[in-house]
Amino acid sequence: MQKRLFAGVLLMSLALVFFAGCGKKAKSEKERIKDATVEVSCQVMKEMETLMTAALGAMGDESAAAELETKGKALEAKMEEIVKKHGFESSDQLKEIGKKYEADKAFEDEVKKAVKDKCGFDLDAAGA
Repeated sequence: MQKRLFAGVLLMSLALVFFAGCGKKAKSEKERIKDATVEVSCQVMKEMETLMTAALGAMGDESAAAELETKGKALEAKMEEIVKKHGFESSDQLKEIGKKYEADKAFEDEVKKAVKDKCGFDLDAAGA
């Protein structure tokens, strides 16, 4: 009886996992690049004030400089997590694939608008 119950639960679990994935359309490469770029941009802007404050405090202070380096590495790690979440192996791969869209002004504008909508940061004002 327990084996049947276990087998039934296992089959139900597999069915749920299978059907949960159905209906989700895979995003195009271009959509994934946009999503990753927007999320990374917002994360960087969110951390920028903290990093700038740490940088100012680091002038002539070794422990503050070490803290700044640690925060910088943590931000880089977070950026890599975001990139991988969107299906890229690394930020280098994202940059390399993204080169295909560098001349696409409409795509660039979409990304800038998405960053502004999501996190309120104007990439044009920042000179990006």
